[in-house]
Amino acid sequence: MPVVRFIGRAVPTVLNMTIGPMPSGIWPIPEIGLDIEFKCFIRHGVIHVECSTNRYTPEDFVHLLKVATDISQLTLDLIAFRSGFPTVAVLETFINEHGVPDPIINSNPQLTSIATALSLTDNNEFQNVFKILAEDWRAMCTLRDLIRAISSHHEAPINHGRTIEGIRNLMAPTLGRNQAWEVVRNNLNVADSYLRFITDKAIAPRHGDRGYLDGTTTGELATRTWTIMNRYIEFRKRGDKQLPKNEFPILS
Repeated sequence: MPVVRFIGRAVPTVLNMTIGPMPSGIWPIPEIGLDIEFKCFIRHGVIHVECSTNRYTPEDFVHLLKVATDISQLTLDLIAFRSGFPTVAVLETFINEHGVPDPIINSNPQLTSIATALSLTDNNEFQNVFKILAEDWRAMCTLRDLIRAISSHHEAPINHGRTIEGIRNLMAPTLGRNQAWEVVRNNLNVADSYLRFITDKAIAPRHGDRGYLDGTTTGELATRTWTIMNRYIEFRKRGDKQLPKNEFPILS
């Protein structure tokens, strides 16, 4: 069986915690025919996760990373439950079945191409967007919900839904839901069906009914929510004015 490993840190590192090894376990993913046996321990704040699998291809990496993240975070969550001190698992190195290490850079280039409302090379533009959000803590929290959606895959549908609901509340805080959604649709040029794809996927998990969500659907959720957030930031940059349809065609 191929064996791969993940190395990371328990943050904040000042805790310098040591625990484990934890009991091994089996995590099957029947939807793709992947079986994973995992082992985990933490030494002086360094996380070690070993995964033995029935196969390994580069396409399996993202699934293994999800399992390794879940198992290491579970260990830290139990510590946090007992101590009241929250900690976060950050996995930084992947060691493949041949023992070759590589840094973990789990980015999505498609999302980068969507986020045109600010630039990492134009300091004035970046500072402008920073100021808009820094002076509106509700908007800041809504962006954080969006980033959590790609940081914790199990919570992705909930956080994508929260992001869209957050934008609704930001744009029309005093109106009823139906009127508020109309404000969002009219100002950001978004069809109701485009929004409902996101909000409907959040209903079941928000009420504790968690189920498997395939990668295509997860990707589409991220694409749509990223696009709406980008339009919301443009809306704020333009003085809360309706976006022109020639620049921002209706999303449907």
